Amino acid sequence: MISILLGITLMAAGSDAKTYKCGQDTSVTRPYGIVRLQVACGDEYDSSDKNITVLEFKGKKQHGISLHLDSLWRKHDSSFFVNGKHHGALVFWDTLGNEIARRGYHNGVQVGKDESYWAPGRPSLIRNYNANGEVDGPWQKWWPNGNKRGDYVSKHDQVISATEYYQDGKPRIKFVGSYEARKISSLKQKYIQCESWAPNGKPAGKVVNGNGKWIIFPDGGEPAAKMVVREVYKDSVIADLDTLTASETAKWTAP
Repeated sequence: MISILLGITLMAAGSDAKTYKCGQDTSVTRPYGIVRLQVACGDEYDSSDKNITVLEFKGKKQHGISLHLDSLWRKHDSSFFVNGKHHGALVFWDTLGNEIARRGYHNGVQVGKDESYWAPGRPSLIRNYNANGEVDGPWQKWWPNGNKRGDYVSKHDQVISATEYYQDGKPRIKFVGSYEARKISSLKQKYIQCESWAPNGKPAGKVVNGNGKWIIFPDGGEPAAKMVVREVYKDSVIADLDTLTASETAKWTAP
């Protein structure tokens, strides 16, 4: 059944979008039953590159094709719904028609490979979701320039180890933590080994066997994340933290 639905999703994505008409509202017979096809065009969406929707319904629930397009009828994303829940592939395209992201769903839960790309052949993110919808196993992120941004290992949605890099390829942080079976706050996450570096490559601290301190500098990818934080760990749990002043930061980041 899943393979049939996936095939329908991709068939819909590959079809000529201009076969749909603005204001279309009709009953159609599909392999998955009789559904109501509705096509809405206009400015009800915030972004002009996603202002045409093609949706199918069974009663009041989405059931069937879900397709979003821009004002030039270029595909933005395509997915499939079963009784109101995502099921099968969710695919995104850029304005040139290149596939730039793909996710999988089963009965509304994200499962399997999750991948996105800055451009064809230039990945941005690749990770895997388990049957419970949790990020599980090794995964990676990249900067737009092609450099690696981070290598991670997750277990049931918890990142238990990672190495992150600045945009120029220099290491930023590296840590190994411990897995907690229950959900906890980030302040209670246990770290066993940690190491950090300033943007100029200068070592900025270590945590060894759960004890020590390190300074974490923003990687430059998030404009709002400008704080430089010093964290102190005792017996693998954070014992103190503070924010570096501008003058302290300048001493660390000077060439």
